[in-house]
Amino acid sequence: MIDTNNYFDRGFKIGIFLLPSAPIISGIIFLITGVYASIKRKNSYFNDKWNIPFFIMGILMITSTFIVNFQINDKNSRIFSLLNDWYSIEYTDFYNLMNTDWIGLFNWLPYIWVFWAFQYYSFSFKQRKTIGLILLSGSVPVFISGILQYFFNVNGPFIFLNGLITWFSKPVTGYNGLSGLFSNANYTGTWLNIIWPFSLVFFLEKKEKYIHKVISTLFLLIIVLTTILTLSRNALLGLILGTIIICGLKLTRWLIPAISIISIPIIASIGVINNQFIINLSRKFVPSLFWKYRFSEIGFDNFSNFERIEIWNYAIKIISANPLWGWGSSNFAPLLRIESGLYKHPHNLILELGVSYGIISSIIFLITLLLLIYCSYRKMSFQSTNESKYDLAWRTSFILVFTQQIFDIQYFDFRISFIFWILLGGMRNLIK
Repeated sequence: MIDTNNYFDRGFKIGIFLLPSAPIISGIIFLITGVYASIKRKNSYFNDKWNIPFFIMGILMITSTFIVNFQINDKNSRIFSLLNDWYSIEYTDFYNLMNTDWIGLFNWLPYIWVFWAFQYYSFSFKQRKTIGLILLSGSVPVFISGILQYFFNVNGPFIFLNGLITWFSKPVTGYNGLSGLFSNANYTGTWLNIIWPFSLVFFLEKKEKYIHKVISTLFLLIIVLTTILTLSRNALLGLILGTIIICGLKLTRWLIPAISIISIPIIASIGVINNQFIINLSRKFVPSLFWKYRFSEIGFDNFSNFERIEIWNYAIKIISANPLWGWGSSNFAPLLRIESGLYKHPHNLILELGVSYGIISSIIFLITLLLLIYCSYRKMSFQSTNESKYDLAWRTSFILVFTQQIFDIQYFDFRISFIFWILLGGMRNLIK
């Protein structure tokens, strides 16, 4: 007789293992194992109070999309009047400019179900630890593709199984760092941040076998190396933040001096110190990607050339103009293009929600996430056990991926968003 529970549990683990390298195949597996988990859940969806805020958020998103769709087709709508006051835009231009992107709802509504259903696979400490270690092992293709891309100029795209699997491996040019099989180095940096806490705890864990010590050390070193080579500032900050959370503030005794030793040559190389001898000397040791592209051209100048802060200010402006229902999914970028000539997203997931679906949905999402983080930490055991350490890694992984979405948005990559909600559901289990 087949043990169906064990069969679907293994299927879920295979999906997690394949997630970074074959997301479409993983998605099919997750759909099957998610339906099974929904059937096997002993309590109904509405029996858990933590599901209610997300359910309300989903209803508001659907309502918002209906209303914005109606307003776009109404020449007398408030949205059209606002744009006409700001930019003297004609209705035909307004109609062609705005989108009614129903597909955008699929970035949110399915995950409201994922949050509840997939808690079935992260109830116990053993399950959460296994998921963390599988994420590590499943990331080996990320490391291999990144190293081949960066050091050996092995570039893609590489397409397998008639397009079911695509590894981008774009050439490393300009300020773009190591991206490996992901389409963008920032996505790679976010993924490396997700697995970093598990790697660190795996490394610190006491081991009887020498081979386990070697494997954990290799994972640790390669994640640090590849994170640095992504040249993603958010990922570098996540690496430091995750290390501090896992190892404690006592780590700052050597971490701050180490960061200073690394940072001083980089700071000197970008010309902060106006001395040509120091600049030239530092550039002999610092890779050109740091001082030629990543920091000098798009680093500090971002804040004076309608980048992050100005983009956030514009997002707040248009949210304030239509706070209740928002402007519809995918409408921020065309509106920003009118204002500045740039075509960019808000670089903040909370603002993205507010722009697309209104401030109420945004607030519900943010407050629920913060409460889950807070309540899970209140339940945390401070005993120095493997259980507490891996659960700390789980929480830290979610904090890092969530923090990444505050300064940029990688959420719309399926791999990032799925793990985002799996980690969130696991944190719900930690509260139980």
